[in-house]
Amino acid sequence: MIEGFDEDGNGVMDFDEFQTLLNKLEPNISKNKVLDLFKEALATTVDSIHNHQDAIVPLNLATIIMKYKIGGYGREFFDRDLRNKKKKFVENKLAKKGKY
Repeated sequence: MIEGFDEDGNGVMDFDEFQTLLNKLEPNISKNKVLDLFKEALATTVDSIHNHQDAIVPLNLATIIMKYKIGGYGREFFDRDLRNKKKKFVENKLAKKGKY
């Protein structure tokens, strides 16, 4: 899911990309709510895994979407799809740092 909204292809989502995705999933979501959710996702991002302090990793995107059931997601299909993608992302990052 992130690939379709990760405009610069860096594997993480900055605020604008995050907002575009959330507006697609929840057209009536306010910018303030998007900002609050982005801040929450940033607060739980593991800095040792990625080098972007102003962007969120797929794991945190999945967590926020499932936690708040954004767009009706949070069910099995979304969970399965993003768990596989976030696992691969984390493995790749750790492999690049020689920790996997």
